[in-house]
Amino acid sequence: MSWRLAIVHETAVEYGGAARASYNELRMTPQNTAHQTTLTHHVELDPRSAVWQYTDYWGTRVTSFDLQEPHGTLTIRALSTVETGTTASGVRRSGARRPVMSWAELGERTATGDFAEFLSRTGRTTVDPALEEQLRERTQGADPREAVAEIAAWVHGTLTYMPGATGVQMDKNSPYWGYISNNILLGQT
Repeated sequence: MSWRLAIVHETAVEYGGAARASYNELRMTPQNTAHQTTLTHHVELDPRSAVWQYTDYWGTRVTSFDLQEPHGTLTIRALSTVETGTTASGVRRSGARRPVMSWAELGERTATGDFAEFLSRTGRTTVDPALEEQLRERTQGADPREAVAEIAAWVHGTLTYMPGATGVQMDKNSPYWGYISNNILLGQT
């Protein structure tokens, strides 16, 4: 059995004043998989802007845009039509499988900076050497896709969600501060 779904996502940002410019990346395009096909997808912006698209390492379609004129609000609407269903073969409806990137190709593309935003270590993303060794042992012999699936399954089975254990950290001078503090932290929508 298959379903045809219309998906509408809207995000509205209200600044405390006029933003002089903004730079944005959206990951709102549904993926094509063995069990779903994106029939249509487009993004509407207010204020309007030209958009560019690329596919990141995980196969996610990224839409990027920037606004170079003052604006007090930004509204993003992503509209998609998706057909879902199951196939026994794991082959997408287009008949093609997405190729698995090898470790060598991943290394080459990393060296050219293709994945810099995902691989740059920061104070929040540094991995403890003991954990790094444990992950290497868990994924020994796996291709990149298998390694990611193994790590995701391990994290899912290991971590426990604890409400209230995390919070939003933001500089009060950020243009988003007024929106975040007034709408999200106070529970308003």
